[in-house]
Amino acid sequence: MRLHRFIITSCVALIIGATTSNYSLIAQRPMGIAGLADNTEYQELMRHNSELSDSIDSLTYVMNDVRNNLRDRWDSGVERTSEQRDSISKLIIGLEQRIFDLRDERGIVTNRINSIEQEWVLSQFNNPSPTPVEDSWADPIEESVVVATNYRNLIDNSCFTEEMSAADYTMLRRAHAAESEISEKIAEYLSRHESMRNVAEEYMTTDSEVTADSLYTAFETLKQHNEAMNNYIEALWHEIIDTKQYSFSYVLEKKQQHELLDRMTEEFAAMQRAYGDYEDYYASNAIMHYAIGHPTLLDTELSIARAMDISAAADSLSTVAKSLQMPEYRIEDIELEIRLFIDYEPIIFGKTSFYNNTNPIPQLKVYERGTIYRILLGRFRSMQNLTIFKGVQPLYIVREDNMYSYYAGGYATLTEADEAAQMLRNKGFRAPQVCRWEDGTMTNLTKEAEGGESKDKPAETTANDNVRYMVEIASDSISGDVQATIEAVAPGKRISRAGNKFVVGPFVERSEANTLVDSLKAMFEELEVTTKEISLN
Repeated sequence: MRLHRFIITSCVALIIGATTSNYSLIAQRPMGIAGLADNTEYQELMRHNSELSDSIDSLTYVMNDVRNNLRDRWDSGVERTSEQRDSISKLIIGLEQRIFDLRDERGIVTNRINSIEQEWVLSQFNNPSPTPVEDSWADPIEESVVVATNYRNLIDNSCFTEEMSAADYTMLRRAHAAESEISEKIAEYLSRHESMRNVAEEYMTTDSEVTADSLYTAFETLKQHNEAMNNYIEALWHEIIDTKQYSFSYVLEKKQQHELLDRMTEEFAAMQRAYGDYEDYYASNAIMHYAIGHPTLLDTELSIARAMDISAAADSLSTVAKSLQMPEYRIEDIELEIRLFIDYEPIIFGKTSFYNNTNPIPQLKVYERGTIYRILLGRFRSMQNLTIFKGVQPLYIVREDNMYSYYAGGYATLTEADEAAQMLRNKGFRAPQVCRWEDGTMTNLTKEAEGGESKDKPAETTANDNVRYMVEIASDSISGDVQATIEAVAPGKRISRAGNKFVVGPFVERSEANTLVDSLKAMFEELEVTTKEISLN
């Protein structure tokens, strides 16, 4: 709780601090197109965009500070309880979700800002003295004299405004404006990628299956968002490159700058070959394309500015080139391996009274993912006296096909399960069967193996109108416990004396008779019990 209060207090303090300082910061930030200074909606959107950016930065700082604190305490050997770790994990996930919501809101605001700017550009297209658009990515430089064809923004100059059609020039301006958007989208992708890494680390260390499921869901959500973001960045970058390559080629051809045009074509071809060298090698092809391609694009724009003798644009682009920092694209793809919280428990023999009314046999748990082997001890029409299982632990029960099935143990491998089945046979269990659950689906491996040997064994599940089965008990007398077991396993069957033996039946199915035989042998080792076939012909 102390850490929780610290985080909430820090969030509030940082957000309030960021909000109160917004108006002093706004004066220092470029407010976009100077010609839209009187557009109330545009200026309000710009202010709101700044506020959203400050809030995102503040929450990101708090979240990173919490993570660093957790790592420092982990490295120093300070341990927290499982409940504390789960609580902190949920808090971090909540902070991340809030950050992503703010970024989505900022994306909506940015799209509206871009729409207003594009409408303004179209309205000013035929203006003989257009107001130059400030480059959001370029550092401001002082200009003593600004002439109509010497704007800092390359595409504001007459070689583009006068040589290109209105439709083509609009497409060029849209592509140019998208370069600032693509930088923001890449920053979002990288931030979310770091969150995926942190969630993956927490997922692999939590002791709680419930928390692990929540973290896995959060990871998959982050992954889906980044996959969509990667596709968006990819499409946006290709639009920028294709539009600018076409526009530059068109202008250079009209200006008869053939040498520069050939060099640009070669450099763009080399850029495409470089893409191929790293394709699908890192987490994001889109960011790799941008990081490799943007310097090529910037170099081309600088060459055009110099060739066209646009000194203001050349100076601006040179400044950008010197301070250019490309995003780190060499990031590995994060794959989260599903953890299996399966309880593997070997069979032990304890007191026969381990399970009772206050500690009943638990219901069999079926895991949706993973593999576990258990031993089937028997299937009965009614619930059994627990003494027949000779103190086997752990024991599980499940109702299947109107029968009660009793399973024991839980093993990770078939070899371990086979060894357990042999141990049970050595203890007097007549027919323990190895069963496997794989992603929630059960297969009786023992029965499956017997199916391959059906030529040597009579079918136990096929009724024959001319055959009945009896269970013979070689004994001069039978105790009340034996009679109770017969009644529980084969209710309604007659017990008759035949010489120095007792017979129980008749049974239509051999499997029914065999079930009684197995139950009697498991509970009363001294009894000699067999299944006898009787022909009605």
